[in-house]
Amino acid sequence: MEKKLLVYALPVLIVVDSILVTYAAFRAPYPRVVEFEVGSPASYVNLFIHVPLAITTYFLYAGGLFTAIMFLWKRKDRFDYMSKSFISIATLYAIYTLASGMSWAKEAWGAAWNWDPRQTGVLLLFVAYLVYFALRSSVSDPDREKVVASVYAIAAFSMVPLSYYAPKIAGASLHPTGVLGKELLAAPTARVLFVSRILVALSIGILVSVLPLTRPRQKTRIFKLGGVAGFTILLVSTIALLAPYIMHNTGRVEGGEYWNDTLYLVVRTGDKFVNLTYKPSEGEIRELLTEKGELVLKEHIIKIDLKEEGELASIEIVKPPTVLINVLFYGILLLVLGFVVQKLAISESIARK
Repeated sequence: MEKKLLVYALPVLIVVDSILVTYAAFRAPYPRVVEFEVGSPASYVNLFIHVPLAITTYFLYAGGLFTAIMFLWKRKDRFDYMSKSFISIATLYAIYTLASGMSWAKEAWGAAWNWDPRQTGVLLLFVAYLVYFALRSSVSDPDREKVVASVYAIAAFSMVPLSYYAPKIAGASLHPTGVLGKELLAAPTARVLFVSRILVALSIGILVSVLPLTRPRQKTRIFKLGGVAGFTILLVSTIALLAPYIMHNTGRVEGGEYWNDTLYLVVRTGDKFVNLTYKPSEGEIRELLTEKGELVLKEHIIKIDLKEEGELASIEIVKPPTVLINVLFYGILLLVLGFVVQKLAISESIARK
C-alpha cells in the first residue's frame, strides 16, 4: 500500500513542481543590478528554475554510487538495476543542467559556452557517465557487466565533487556568487520557493529512478498523467512568457540618464537604437534608480508602448528569452523521462525472466 502511494504521488509532485516553476518564472525576485555582466538581471529568476535541477543531478548520481556499492557488497541484481536507473535519470538531468545553464550563460555572459569552471566541470561529469553506458554495452557477459559497471560508477562519482567545487579549485568563476544568492533569498517567500523547488525536484528524481522496479504498464499510466500534465502547464507558461514579444514591440535598454524629472533611454530593438523618454512618478524613481542615481533599467528588456511619439506610456520589464527557454526545456525533460523510465522498466523485466 505504501509503495502504491509513493508511485501515485509522482503525478501530483510533477504538477506541483510545474506550478512552482511557473510561479518562479513570473514572480521570483531578481537583482536590480548585476555588475560585470552583459545581460538582463531578470535572467536571475533562473536561480529558482535551473539550480534545483542541478542540485538534483548531483543527488541522483549519489544514488547511483550508493546502489553500486550495495551491489558489490550484496551481489543482488536489484541494486544493479537501481544503480543503472539512478545514473540514467541523473544523466538526463545533467543534459538539462548543461542546456539550461548554456541558455542562461548566453544572456548573462554574452556567450553560451565560456569554459567557466562550473560549466566545464558539469560537462566532464556528463562525459564521465556517458562512458558508463558505453562500458556496460561493451561487456558481453551479464554478470561481469554488472561488476565492471558498479566499479566504474564508484570511480566516476569522483567527478561530482570536482564539478561542484570547480570554481573554488580554479579560484575564479563567472557563476553567481554566494553573496548574490543570499541577497535574492533574503525574503522568506523567496527562501520557501527555492527550498520547495529543491525538495520537490529531488523527490521527483528519486521516485522516477526507483519506478523501473515496478511494472512497465504502471509507468506508462503514471507518465501519461504526470509528464503530460507537467509539460502542458509548462508549455502554457512558455507561451505566456513569449506573449509580450509577440503582442508588443520590445527592446533592450542600453543606457540612459535621469534629469529634469525625465528618464532619457537608449533602447536597442533588433539592430536599431531608438531614443525614448519616460516621466516616472515619485514612487517609481526609487525603483528605477540606484542610491547612486544610476539607471536600474540598463540591460533589461522592456515593452515599448508609446504614449506619444518617442515617449513611453509605462515601464514594464519583460523576462529575457532564457527564462522561457528553460521553462520549456524542463517540460520536455518531464516528457522524455517517461520514455526512458518505461524502457528501463521493460529491460529489467526481460532480464528478470
